[in-house]
Amino acid sequence: MGEVKNVLTFRSVLWNDRDLLLQWRNDAVTRANSITNTFISRPVHEAWLRDSLAQPKRKLMIIEDENLPIGVLRFDASEDGRVEVSIHLGPASRRKGFGRLALLQCEQLVKEWLPQAHELFAKVKRDNASSRRAFEAAGFVETRQTDEIIYFCKQTESRKHC
Repeated sequence: MGEVKNVLTFRSVLWNDRDLLLQWRNDAVTRANSITNTFISRPVHEAWLRDSLAQPKRKLMIIEDENLPIGVLRFDASEDGRVEVSIHLGPASRRKGFGRLALLQCEQLVKEWLPQAHELFAKVKRDNASSRRAFEAAGFVETRQTDEIIYFCKQTESRKHC
């Protein structure tokens, strides 16, 4: 894992990924930058993962660089064709451009999973400057703010405006 290439690979999250996902989720920097920043216990995490893997409207993808896992994307679909995008990178993969690159590729991943999706959106903690930059660099547009959260939107090719 060194220089950022133009293409990352993605695979579906498996039950066997649970320890790595929990490690990434409980990392101090991840927690500080997350909207929900509490420590997650193993039983709570495993229940969440079991439920997530069973949900047809949720897709979890491991982001890989040169066949090594570097992060995770989560897609949550709603009935109206909107898909929430969430990204977490492992500590060793931060500040290398992987977030931007994964977010640039996520539109294609969503199209393959859910062809009728027409809008991607994200909620980013206001203080999370790295995620804000990554979403903006990937073509997401800020749509509104609250005291704690900035909302971003990106239309798929079939629709051009949020």
